[in-house]
Amino acid sequence: MTRIKLILTLLTLGLIGLLVYQNQEYLLQPYAFSLNFYFTTPYIFPEAPTGIYLIFCFTAGFLMMFLSSIVIRLRAAAKLRMLHNENQEHLETIAALQDELAGMASGQTGQKTAQESSPEFEKE
Repeated sequence: MTRIKLILTLLTLGLIGLLVYQNQEYLLQPYAFSLNFYFTTPYIFPEAPTGIYLIFCFTAGFLMMFLSSIVIRLRAAAKLRMLHNENQEHLETIAALQDELAGMASGQTGQKTAQESSPEFEKE
């Protein structure tokens, strides 16, 4: 399985490298990006290669998706903790009931049976 992951990773990186190599002229072409909000003066970024803008946009999108998934992960972790604690409580209850059942089977319970606790039994 590790070899398959390694092969797929190398294949993916090779294809990305091929894509960059074939589009090198476009990615290195300088471009002046501008933002126009219509209520202020437009902001013009300094000229930079198109590849830099693509890397910046990819990184910004990746960070936004990662940060938005943190909330989901924290909720899932809290629910998992709650379910784990509930499971432990159930396991403790099961263990106590099994001990009680084993004691009843051997006849050595710490509690009096219904016959022993009746007032007629104590009179004899």
